[in-house]
Amino acid sequence: MLVLSRKAGESVLLPECGVSITVVAVKGKRIRLGISAPANVPVFRGELWHRVRPHAHRPSTSPATAVGESL
Repeated sequence: MLVLSRKAGESVLLPECGVSITVVAVKGKRIRLGISAPANVPVFRGELWHRVRPHAHRPSTSPATAVGESL
């Protein structure tokens, strides 16, 4: 896992995916993030993804299966 420190207004970019994650605000223990991604890139909150797809956190045994899966 890569851990970065960012201040409000600063971003983390995933240029190959076309994704930008920006720290919008920090209030106490809460951080507001803005995520900009292409329409074809789904964005989920982690706890919802694991609830909907409980096997999503397990490594795939076959890369072809992981790529071919759909929601």
